[in-house]
Order: sequence, then C-alpha cells, then structure tokens
Amino acid sequence: MFNYLILHAIHNCELIKGCSSTTLSTLYEYSSYESFKRNELIAKQDAPAEELLILASGQVGVYRRNEQGSNLLVAKVTTGGWFGESSFIPGFNRVVSLKALEDAIMVHPENRYLNGFSDTISPKIAS
Repeated sequence: MFNYLILHAIHNCELIKGCSSTTLSTLYEYSSYESFKRNELIAKQDAPAEELLILASGQVGVYRRNEQGSNLLVAKVTTGGWFGESSFIPGFNRVVSLKALEDAIMVHPENRYLNGFSDTISPKIAS
C-alpha cells in the first residue's frame, strides 16, 4: 500500500508533474515515507529546510509564529500538496511549521535527485 501512495504522490504532485517519466521513476525509486499521527509536528519554523515533502495522504496545517510567539494557522494542505521549496536554497530555514491535522503520510524524495531538474521546478516555485 505504501508503495502505491509514494508512486501516486510523486506522479500527482504539481511541483514535479512536468518532469519526464524517467525522472519521476528515479524519484520514486529514491523516495522514502514517514507517517505522522494527528497533532504531530512534522517540521518546525526556523529549522533548516533540507528536504522537499509531498503529502501522500491526510491533511496538514501550515502555521506561522507571530510577533507575540503564537502559532497561527495560515493554510491547510491536503493530499498532493508539497512543502519545502526553500530546500533548493542552501542554508535557508523553514518559514512555517507543519503539523498533522489528521494522520498523514509524507513522501521524501532525495534532494540529490531533485537538483538535476531544478529548471523544471523553478518556474512552479516562483508562481
């Protein structure tokens, strides 16, 4: 079942959808997944942004800490959504926190296979 979720997440993620089938197959081969329980922290604001994350199932809340230190929900992302575009910029930190709003599975393509086609991804990040 998890292999199907990984494959489906990679092939349907808008960020990488336009890549060749060879590239998508390579990403599938070199991807892993991680499960998160409801209310579990997935990524913390200001932590190093080191990986792209694709939501294979579930729902994730995107939170931004305000000047008073409170975390405000700024978006909800569902299956097929992605996070971590800042991982393409060396030394960049996450600008939001991510928390599972329900049980969720995140796919982690290895960055070394993403770097080779950043030209395909860059226009989608900018939009």
